[in-house]
Amino acid sequence: MPCFRRGGSYEEGLPQVIVAGVDSLLAAPTIQAYEERDLVLTSQNSDGFIPGEAASAVLVQAPRRGAPPRLICRGLGFGAEQATEDSEQPLRADGLTKAIRDALADAGCTLGDLDFRITDIAGSQYRFKEATLALSRILRTRKEEFDLWHPADCVGEVGATIGGVMIAVADAACREEYSKGNHILFHLGNDDDKRAAMVFSFAERET
Repeated sequence: MPCFRRGGSYEEGLPQVIVAGVDSLLAAPTIQAYEERDLVLTSQNSDGFIPGEAASAVLVQAPRRGAPPRLICRGLGFGAEQATEDSEQPLRADGLTKAIRDALADAGCTLGDLDFRITDIAGSQYRFKEATLALSRILRTRKEEFDLWHPADCVGEVGATIGGVMIAVADAACREEYSKGNHILFHLGNDDDKRAAMVFSFAERET
């Protein structure tokens, strides 16, 4: 895909790193705290998430010539959102917009070059609105479809584990050839103001 620039240099160090996460929202005090903020899905509240727990681990290494196709991270971006869900400020998705723009710039491509999106959204209307606003501010070419995948629909809200879950879901979809394409936008955020975005491709190392 010519829109992506060729890979740069890698810092000297360990050849492989395991990034692992584990989290649980299935503790009574945690659920109670979220219920008090009307964030848990109940029979009285449809705008909430299903608490879950999970663990994930991802092996990270530099791309190698001759290796079979795999997910390659092309770009990273970060932002901070002032209009968080608990604030009274109007939401403009400034933090997520910045994170996505920086990730696209780092990857050397545009949003129109990507095939689908995958996110940590777990049910909140706020997060869906944030994703929609960011998309409307960045996408400049018409796309017939640009699916938004959210694995939390299957595993629940699993906190710090969701990044690894997203990578596993995208990797399986590309390997089994049921994905919408091989160029993917990831974006995530926490309950405070942190927002992150990544551009991945499922491909061999570029020569």
